[in-house]
Amino acid sequence: MDLSSTSVKQCRTAAAFGRGSCQDFVWVRVRACAPANAAGQTSPQMQNERCTSLSQFSPTVAALVALLCAALLVALQALGDPELLSALMWGSASHDKNTLHPHGTAATFGVQDVSTVHMSDEKKEIDGTEVVYTRVDAPKAVLLLFHGCSHSAMDWGRNSATCPGCLGLPEEMAIVKTAVARSYVPIAFSSSDETNRCWDAQWLDKSLDIPNVKETFQKLAVRERWEKLPVYALGASSGASMVLFLAMRMPLDGIVPQIMSLPPHMLEAKPTDPAAGKSWTYPPVYFVHMELDRATAQRVTADINILKTKQGAWVTEKLIRPRPVTAQLFSGRVEGINENTAEAVYKALKAAELLNATDYLKEDPRLTSAKWLPALKALPGLAGISLVPETSPIYEELNLAWARHEIISDHLDEVLDWLDARRRDGSAKLLAPLKPRRVLRYLFL
Repeated sequence: MDLSSTSVKQCRTAAAFGRGSCQDFVWVRVRACAPANAAGQTSPQMQNERCTSLSQFSPTVAALVALLCAALLVALQALGDPELLSALMWGSASHDKNTLHPHGTAATFGVQDVSTVHMSDEKKEIDGTEVVYTRVDAPKAVLLLFHGCSHSAMDWGRNSATCPGCLGLPEEMAIVKTAVARSYVPIAFSSSDETNRCWDAQWLDKSLDIPNVKETFQKLAVRERWEKLPVYALGASSGASMVLFLAMRMPLDGIVPQIMSLPPHMLEAKPTDPAAGKSWTYPPVYFVHMELDRATAQRVTADINILKTKQGAWVTEKLIRPRPVTAQLFSGRVEGINENTAEAVYKALKAAELLNATDYLKEDPRLTSAKWLPALKALPGLAGISLVPETSPIYEELNLAWARHEIISDHLDEVLDWLDARRRDGSAKLLAPLKPRRVLRYLFL
């Protein structure tokens, strides 16, 4: 008998000859003729396929197959690898691996197209905690946002009458725009530390910021009627440590730690609210980190292992690679810089020998500003654009191009889609389609 694979689509042909619906067949990897009509004649359309009806299996065999399938699913969950479970159901393992490490493809350098989103940012203090948020019509979810050291919530809003002093840095604003475009309410918090602006997230039960954020959000959610919405959290650097810890003391539907991780042993504690006597499962986690920060990459790998094996959490990662510095990097991402000015910035950096022959940065821009900053200060098109570290959009985009340690807005829709499919009720969503016929089809194909 000549062995080959048959297409699941051919099942429709079998159904057309009165052998039952497509769901009643398990496809066998053989190539043969199968009788299909009452006279026992073989249809020419079925020369290259063979179906075996489930009814032909004895009850004992069917029961054994079902038992094996159930054991397989339990084993996958026990191993703490929900990605394998997802791959079994959806056949997506190869796709997931390709998207985690795009190896310099165009997608690595993608820019969120959110230029048409209109926003009205508001800055408020709630019981001493500074927040900047944007209201949206018919909100679908909430996205909590946490800055890194030397930053604040004011990075996430434009300077305006309702958000005085706000900086509107490009990556932060692109994140906010993407959230608003999805009808997610973006809420940025400032840390309680007014000196170095880092988050108090060194020790889980000694943190001042974790209870402050919980109480502030609860009051804001009640006032704005957001209590029943899914809640996600994204943080960069020190803010990433904050969201990893926050998930242990506040039920969240998914978190996005960027460019930072925690010592693995700190992620072993069961998420609980000691005061309320409640516990919950750790939410899905989507790590985003950069290629030149190899120490963080190693810690992320260790954290992923702990979160899967100890917490049973859904976890994945995305590696951000260096990108070339072009005029488009500035005109396409920084508001207030037109194409002519962006071209002048690019030429100034090239003249300062900061870029190599393929326009990638040769050195860390944070450590070499003495080489290129004077030339930029002389450009008239940059009047009104900050060139001070931590408040400068130019610095931010150069750090992004270097790809060692910087917040990033790229791929946020993809990240939120992944989280949305796996939030706290995501297990039920993913397991619902896993019916015996579907399992058998995967086993026999």
